[in-house]
Amino acid sequence: MCAVHTINLRARMWPPLLDHTFGNVWTFVSALLTSEGKEEYHDLVSLLRGAIRKIDIDHVKKLQNGDWYLEDLKRANEHFYKGYLEFCSFSSWCRFLMYGVDYGWGKPVWVCTATTPFKNVVILTSSSCGEGIEAWVNMDMAILEHDHKLLSLGTNEVHGCSKT
Repeated sequence: MCAVHTINLRARMWPPLLDHTFGNVWTFVSALLTSEGKEEYHDLVSLLRGAIRKIDIDHVKKLQNGDWYLEDLKRANEHFYKGYLEFCSFSSWCRFLMYGVDYGWGKPVWVCTATTPFKNVVILTSSSCGEGIEAWVNMDMAILEHDHKLLSLGTNEVHGCSKT
């Protein structure tokens, strides 16, 4: 299993770009669980956190000055399309100013993602009030329907943002 997380590079550049800079200024990091079976999913999270911490100014400079990134991406795609790896992709769009955008007909009441053609994708977004997080999950529901650990959690009441 391979977990992939996209990283917003704006604050990690020097000089840092403004948060509302337009365009795709991102990279991804990945973490890989070996097939030995000794590692568990929480280990994957730990590996992913470590990979995220390595994205610093020096890493961004390497991205700007080299083709090695494209070669890594090409290798990862080859493994994925040949079926060697199963990816679980995470992206956080939290704190992006999506609810502040006004195209002339007012600010949005609710922001969501479009459908994605990939499975095992989780996109986190800020809620409209800015005090919560919404998780957009695209995965094989059969897996979730038979996950006894998940089902044992029960349901919790979901509180929305209050509108004034």
